[in-house]
Amino acid sequence: MFRRFFLSLVLLFAGFAAGLAVTARIRAADARADLPPARPATTAVEPQRPAPTPAQTPSASYSGVPDFTRVAASAVKGVSNISSLQVVRAPNSPFSSDPFFRYFFGDDDIFGSRDRRSMSLGSGVIISSDGYIVTNNHVIGENDNVRGARTEITIALPDKREVRGRIIGTDPTTDIALVKANLTGLPVIPWGDSSQLKIGEWVLAIGSPFQLSQTVTAGIVSATGRSNLGFTDYEDFIQTDAAISSARAAAIRASGSPCRATSRRKSSTT
Repeated sequence: MFRRFFLSLVLLFAGFAAGLAVTARIRAADARADLPPARPATTAVEPQRPAPTPAQTPSASYSGVPDFTRVAASAVKGVSNISSLQVVRAPNSPFSSDPFFRYFFGDDDIFGSRDRRSMSLGSGVIISSDGYIVTNNHVIGENDNVRGARTEITIALPDKREVRGRIIGTDPTTDIALVKANLTGLPVIPWGDSSQLKIGEWVLAIGSPFQLSQTVTAGIVSATGRSNLGFTDYEDFIQTDAAISSARAAAIRASGSPCRATSRRKSSTT
């Protein structure tokens, strides 16, 4: 009797333990089923960075900064250097021009005379391939109306050639003169229209100051139509801050055409 009861109790505990084991396995299986699927293992690869590109070489012309190299290289070929030797036959006696003295002794200078020489330098713009050159009247024409005066013109070209020139015409009112060199095939600067010039526009001054040939300076147009300056009877000047000396030839627009021959300069020291 007791053995049967003990055997039943052992079987009961064994069944209870088996039930607990089965229940635990079922719960473990359900927990694994609820987990998200495992991702496949991947190897971390560092992203490749693009190879550095070589530094860009800055352009020779920067935006907003004027570049006059092309205009200057072309314009200097059409600018010549002009030297004028003016010879005036002057009497030795200060009385030779006196009317009273000439009334008694006649026009013949009994005291003799001598040559007085003066040299002036300037620049000119070649306006035609057959040798016509525009320059300033004060360079070559100061003694045109002096009795017995003669002027010898020498033209130095950019290619180092020197030739004699002759005066075609002068205009003291506008301070313009025209000379001619007996040459052909010369480089020409096309003549521009100064009425189209605008205040603030860039201009170049090209010439040979102090015998320094092919000198280029730059500036802007400060004003147009300047007058009443006391230089000449007719005045219609273009004012610019480009450095200008008495040997500058012309003001060249940034487009490459001359707008006007330089004629006068005005400063606090001149």
